[in-house]
Amino acid sequence: QAKHQAAMQKTHHEAEAAGVSPAEIKRRLEAQRRLQQAEAEAWQQKMRARQQAASEAAEKGQSAAEVEKAVKAVTRAQDAAWAEREAALLAAEGVARREAAEAARQLADASLSPEIRRILLARVRIGGLSARPDLNGREGVAKMWVVEKSRFAVLVDGQGAKAAEQLLLKAANLTVLQPAGGGGGGSGAAAEEEE
Repeated sequence: QAKHQAAMQKTHHEAEAAGVSPAEIKRRLEAQRRLQQAEAEAWQQKMRARQQAASEAAEKGQSAAEVEKAVKAVTRAQDAAWAEREAALLAAEGVARREAAEAARQLADASLSPEIRRILLARVRIGGLSARPDLNGREGVAKMWVVEKSRFAVLVDGQGAKAAEQLLLKAANLTVLQPAGGGGGGSGAAAEEEE
């Protein structure tokens, strides 16, 4: 627990020293908390799997050496599964940090119109889509301006069983609900909506 607290404090201090926005610091701390929670869950799962392997080997009347071998095999498999999951979580965090840095750069870019900078990183409501009317009324965060497409990459909130998704949407299809600094995070592949 103390190790996790120290890691959280280090993340906070490093981000502040780098001039990261309060919203991004909050997102980073939440990502780190999720990583720590996933690590704890993986450890618990590994302990249960080890215990189950030992019980099954003992029930089969295997020798102590065979029980130990079965437990080691399960431990290796659980450790490999956690390493893969941790790598995926860290890669996603890397993408989120790059997106946040690009959005911060765009906010400071005087060559972008005031309207684009007003929408950038704002909490928005989607409206006026005919190709995807199911998205009208949904909310999300305008993560960044995609210059080549003249659209915003919007992370649309998940709803019920629907997962969050990232789409490219025109400014005309977005209503600002809460200006930048109100939060938002995550990443994903962007699908394009033509309206």
